Amino acid sequence: RASAATPDEIRLGPPPPPPSKVTVKFVNTPLGKDVVTSAMTGEILLHVADKVGITIPRGCKSGVCGACTTDLVDPNWDAFSAAAVQTERTDQTDVGVVEGMQIVRACSTKVTLLPGQDEMVIDLRRMSDPESGAPQDPMARFSGDWENEFVPDYKKNLGKGEDAEDEGPSFGSAGVAPWDMVW
Repeated sequence: RASAATPDEIRLGPPPPPPSKVTVKFVNTPLGKDVVTSAMTGEILLHVADKVGITIPRGCKSGVCGACTTDLVDPNWDAFSAAAVQTERTDQTDVGVVEGMQIVRACSTKVTLLPGQDEMVIDLRRMSDPESGAPQDPMARFSGDWENEFVPDYKKNLGKGEDAEDEGPSFGSAGVAPWDMVW
């Protein structure tokens, strides 16, 4: 029986189904073998992996950094015609889109069964270098001195005065951060 909506919420449509057990299968694991377990629908995939001894790399735990990127096997997923799929990173390297596999973040993906499937299959191939098989460090792009090397446009011209050579359009050519400018 569905509970009534409280004054602070609106319920649309039928109530959600009760949680159920789902078989979760991790393939291409660092352990060298597939790992099969069960989890409740709605459970976070990263936590399921932790419970069975698979440490998926993580950074932000909100899906932004991409360290926990994995692939969800979905035979109905048409990656190449889906307009929303990002096929290149900003540095122009291929993200490895594969037909029939959705790119997901383990830290924000909930356990669920897709239509027509009897188990949730997660491919962890991204955790290993494709050529050597060695573990990859997904956070390597943040290593070194990147925090100090990065200079936003508005800081490039600070202290150069009015005689500074114009380096093209910049929000901060007057030394003011874009969020502090009056439009």
